Amino acid sequence: MLYGNTVGKSCWILFYVLKTIINCYRVSLLILTDQRNCMKKTCYVFSILFFLACNNTQNQNNQITTTATVEARGTQISDDSIKPPIIVEAGVPTTVQIPTKTGSFYIKQFNDGDKKIDLIPSPTYPLALGVAQGTSNFTTFTTDQGLALDAIGCSIKDSKGNLWFGTYGGGVSRYDGKSFTNFTTAQGLANNSLRSITQDSQGNLWFGTYGGGVSRYDGQSFSNFTTAQGLANNNVASSTQDSKGNLWFGTYGGGVSRYDGKSFTNFTTAQGLANNNVLSITQDS
Repeated sequence: MLYGNTVGKSCWILFYVLKTIINCYRVSLLILTDQRNCMKKTCYVFSILFFLACNNTQNQNNQITTTATVEARGTQISDDSIKPPIIVEAGVPTTVQIPTKTGSFYIKQFNDGDKKIDLIPSPTYPLALGVAQGTSNFTTFTTDQGLALDAIGCSIKDSKGNLWFGTYGGGVSRYDGKSFTNFTTAQGLANNSLRSITQDSQGNLWFGTYGGGVSRYDGQSFSNFTTAQGLANNNVASSTQDSKGNLWFGTYGGGVSRYDGKSFTNFTTAQGLANNNVLSITQDS
């Protein structure tokens, strides 16, 4: 629109200048003595028009660009168009007692077959003198003590005091202070690669997975939600519950999904989100 107006104004200015020059030369043919005065008038008019055109362009360039505010209206997935969540009764998880001495082991399932994992007591590493005040120790837990996998992607402490560790490929481990209990796809988890863990106000745990959507664990069974149920993307990177009880799931490439317990409402760059890769979610006061 700005380009069209500028071209139109330029055409009218050129037409007016040419018309003035032609008229002046016509008059100069009749009155030769007035030729110099006509040329002076023409130059004067041309100078004024040129100044006005430049001033108009400068005013347009000096306009302040304000920050665009986009009203967020998410794409709501109706109940009629989604499939019910996949509910899988939780199988018997693998519980590994942390050993106090060497000699014990357990069998862990891998894609290429079962492997024997020899267990050893948790090593304790005292801090070097002068690093910190008081007496402090680091106790390290790995697969040697029953952890599902050494690569940890997320963790949380639940309302009962248990610690949960989501791994990159080994499922999730629950630690009660004495032993690890491991959950994988064999027990109903949507995917063994986890990126986020959130506990809702009812005590359910929500596991955001990479490739399998999100799994809700109520202590007895897993309910798995994917794009088939309205989730924005099956690669879930972050999650949280807001003050109204809604659950939010940030995804890799699909924007963010809000779940109210019945349906998903999805927000992307089309609704004003800065980027469709959402790696963290925080609600302010």
